[in-house]
Amino acid sequence: MSNLNEKSKNGNNYFDSKIDKIVEKFNKIKKKATIMLDSGGYLFQKSKRMDVKPEEILKLYSELRPEIGVVLDHPLNPLVSEKENAKRWEKTLKNTIKMWGNVDIVLLPTVHGYSKDALIDACKQLKTQLDPQIVLIGIGSLVPLIRSTKGVRKLFSNSKNRYNNSLQFVAEAVRIVREEFPDSFLHVFGIGSVSTMHFLFSLGVDSVDTVGWRLKAAYGAIQLPGVGDRFVTAKGKRRVNLSNHDKELLEKCKCPVCKGLSLEERLHNLDNAIKNGTFKKRAIHNAWVFNWELTMARRMIGKGRYLDYILTNISNRAYRKVIEHIFVGDSLRES
Repeated sequence: MSNLNEKSKNGNNYFDSKIDKIVEKFNKIKKKATIMLDSGGYLFQKSKRMDVKPEEILKLYSELRPEIGVVLDHPLNPLVSEKENAKRWEKTLKNTIKMWGNVDIVLLPTVHGYSKDALIDACKQLKTQLDPQIVLIGIGSLVPLIRSTKGVRKLFSNSKNRYNNSLQFVAEAVRIVREEFPDSFLHVFGIGSVSTMHFLFSLGVDSVDTVGWRLKAAYGAIQLPGVGDRFVTAKGKRRVNLSNHDKELLEKCKCPVCKGLSLEERLHNLDNAIKNGTFKKRAIHNAWVFNWELTMARRMIGKGRYLDYILTNISNRAYRKVIEHIFVGDSLRES
C-alpha cells in the first residue's frame, strides 16, 4: 500500500501496472491464513491531504478479496489543531459511507477522536450512517498517545481532556467504543510491543496489529517474554543489555532461530553488533515471541486468570499503573 499512488514509467498508476503481480502473491498468502487488509491511510497521518481515493481502495479490495478490508481513514495527529483533526474525521466518515456496501467483503470502519465527546460523536455517526449492523469496529490514531510522542502532553493538559496522562485516555477510548459497540469485534491499530498488546487486551480489545517485531529487529532489539527490548550488544545509555535472567529466558526459547542451539549460538544469531544476516533472524525470533505471548493471553483469558497473569508478567510500569487503577484500585498501588 505504501506505493499505491506512485507513478510508473509509462504514466499509468502504480495500482494498474502492478496489480497482477500483487494478486498472485496475495492469493498464495490467502491459502494459508485469514487476511485483513489495511487501506494504508496511516501514511497520511502527517499530511493534510490524502492522495488516495476510496474508489481506488475498493478496486484493490475487489481484486484481492481479503476476508476483511479496512475503510480508508485519515488518522488524527496530536501536533495539529482540533479543527484540523475534526476535518480528518469528516473525511474518514465520508470515505466510510462511500465504501460501505460497495464491495463484497466485510469492511471494518475505524473510530478516531482525541476527546471523550469526539469519540462518542464519532461512534454515534457511524451507527447512524451505516447499515447493516457493524460487526467489526476499529480504533485508530492511538499510536502517538501510547508512544507519548511530541505534542501529546499538551493535548492532554487542556480543560477538555482531564486525564493525568495519555494512557488513561487510551483506556477511556477503549471503554467508550466498547460501550457503543458492545457486540462488535474490537480492533486497535498500530500496536508495537507485547506489553501494549497485554495492556489493550486487559481493557477489552479483541485484536491488534503490529510491525513492531520487525522494526525492533531492524533497530537491533530482541524481545523476550515478560521483559522490554534487549540488546545482545548494548551500546548507549538507552539500550539494555541481557541480564542473567534474560539469558535464562533466551535458553528456553523454542523459536526457529533458537531451537536446538546452545546459548552462545543463540546470542551469536541475534547479536545486533553483527550486521550480516542478523536482522532477519531477530525478526523471526521477535515474531515468534509476540505470537507466543498472544497464545498465552488467549489461554489465560480462557481460564479466567488473565489479570493475574499480566500483573505478574507485564514489565511496563505505566501500563501496570493504569491496569491496577481500573481493576484493582488504589490499595494495591499504594501497598
